[in-house]
Amino acid sequence: MSLRRREIVALIAGVAGWPLCGLAEQPELTRHVGVLMFFPEDDPEGQRWVSALKGALQQLSWIDGKNLHLELRWVADPSLVAKYAAELVSLTPDIILTTNTTTTKAVQQVSTAVPIVFVGVSDPVSTGVVASLAKPGANATGFANLEFAIGGKWLELLKEIAPYVEQAHVILDANNPTGRWHLQTIESAAPAFGIVVSRSLVRDRDEMVQHSLQYPMSPQRVSSYCPARLPTGIVRGSLLSPTVSRFRPSFHLGITSSAVA
Repeated sequence: MSLRRREIVALIAGVAGWPLCGLAEQPELTRHVGVLMFFPEDDPEGQRWVSALKGALQQLSWIDGKNLHLELRWVADPSLVAKYAAELVSLTPDIILTTNTTTTKAVQQVSTAVPIVFVGVSDPVSTGVVASLAKPGANATGFANLEFAIGGKWLELLKEIAPYVEQAHVILDANNPTGRWHLQTIESAAPAFGIVVSRSLVRDRDEMVQHSLQYPMSPQRVSSYCPARLPTGIVRGSLLSPTVSRFRPSFHLGITSSAVA
């Protein structure tokens, strides 16, 4: 988990009103935490996130199966997110941990009462997840991974790496509601760098390959530009690099930093 694990767990405990040393202070009490993972259950990165969460909680004496019960729901299909969000809320957990914008907004639509701690949300203010970073309001708080204004910085970095680039192709997840904000900031910044932006919206691996093969290749003038908001099945695994690398240069982005809301 690229986020600061102890801080996430401390935030969960703080929002739920738990002591930071569970066993010592309340050995008889079992807390229930819902976790809505926007990953397939067999996804290695998703499993690492859960292992990191359990490990950090255990360091604070909250042990799954003893004084803590983690209720996990794994979902990779955006059409099923609302179903699993409602299912978790119906279990009346003390708190729900969500793992991106889609899962966070799905839980908010079901309940305005259950506390939510989110991670992996792009610009939570612009997406309406929180009122502001200083005062989130409502029932959600957590960690943002970026602001949409970073799109201009991505183009700036691309131009520094490859000054001759004149075209950038943006590959976006058609199912992700944050994609349009990423695209807007990228397109707004592009003229300043002398770059013409085109885009592809993809929903799965097959569409990724199809768009890649149809896009004209010019090694000296065209770059493939890939924001991180791509379908889980595309980003995880070996397809992305060989598919995108048919363009020169290719620019792959990952999210490693976070801010607290």
